[in-house]
Amino acid sequence: MSIRFRKVGMCLLLFYFFSTEVKSQNEKAEEKIYRDLREAFQNPSDVHILSLSNQEIKSLPRQIANLKNLRELDLGYNQLTTLPKEIGKLQCLYDLDLKENPLSVYEKKRIQKWFPAFDVDFE
Repeated sequence: MSIRFRKVGMCLLLFYFFSTEVKSQNEKAEEKIYRDLREAFQNPSDVHILSLSNQEIKSLPRQIANLKNLRELDLGYNQLTTLPKEIGKLQCLYDLDLKENPLSVYEKKRIQKWFPAFDVDFE
């Protein structure tokens, strides 16, 4: 009987882990991806993902730091040569894409220092 309870317990445990994983993936899939800075600034606390790639952006406003809950920021394929230091205040950020921007080696090192917990994607 003890083996039977273990099997049932193990099945329940596996079911729990799989159901929570599926739930978290579904929540992420439903999360809004902001693609416009003006719209993002209207709802700063709601912005978790901001994708501004391929928009020929040359500079970012300092107000980017107001997006306190921002986790993912895609700035790839723009014309950025620098980022405002305020971007380093985004404590929730764990994914920063800066591919194909004309950033100097110095600027890349400066940006990476702001985010020691993860590798900024420059390539």
